[in-house]
Amino acid sequence: APAAFVDARPNILAKGHPLAAVEGSVEVVFSPAACCFLTKMNTESESESSAAVRLFEEASLAEMRRTFDEQAGVVRRSSSEDTSHLLGPDEAELLFCLALLEKTVHDYRDSVSYLESLLRHQLDAAIGKELTADAFDDYALYHDRLLFRADFRPAPFSYAVRRDATSFPDGTVAIVSKGTKKKKDPIRTFARDATAATALGAPFKFAIGAATVVTFDGPRYAHAYVARTFGGRKPEPLQLVAQARPFSGDVLLLGKGA
Repeated sequence: APAAFVDARPNILAKGHPLAAVEGSVEVVFSPAACCFLTKMNTESESESSAAVRLFEEASLAEMRRTFDEQAGVVRRSSSEDTSHLLGPDEAELLFCLALLEKTVHDYRDSVSYLESLLRHQLDAAIGKELTADAFDDYALYHDRLLFRADFRPAPFSYAVRRDATSFPDGTVAIVSKGTKKKKDPIRTFARDATAATALGAPFKFAIGAATVVTFDGPRYAHAYVARTFGGRKPEPLQLVAQARPFSGDVLLLGKGA
């Protein structure tokens, strides 16, 4: 039954139902919320300005009351003339008041949005550009240079893959941010040498098949990444990029730490 009522309501209003006059009457009522924010009083003293604003508010409310009473009477007369419907004058006037309340809230919201947009344009003109998440990242990078020593400063997560310290790199592995920048720069992480803390520096082994075990050794590092946000946005998604040189190859092991 509720679904049928909702579906039929637009058709009823389109056929000249008395309630169809509610929407038109609401538009006729003067709405002070749509213009009270646009008032500018050019007076010399603060007291004169306050008095002028009060006079404007009183005049606006008086005009709203006058048009409200006038249109409320129109709605009541329209619903009283047609007795073939269950809704009487009181119900029609209630719907008229609720529709007017909704319109007043929308006018107030639109007025505040207009002022916020105006202030934003003025701020953009004063600064000269719009601050974005990329600009905030550049500032954070500059701030890290001042805050941390070179040994403890976040470094780009981009490393060469090689068999030993004297071998030529076989590839690279990096983590980049999939942000709005055209150039995908590696993220910057804090790094700590954890070789001595991981099984006393013993070689690490893992199986890639029933009869194949891979063993690798070398320094091991623990990395920490600070995901910054700006303007309420979520952190940018990250992407792992692993590349191998021609005629070379390497094994990349991914897992979750327990």
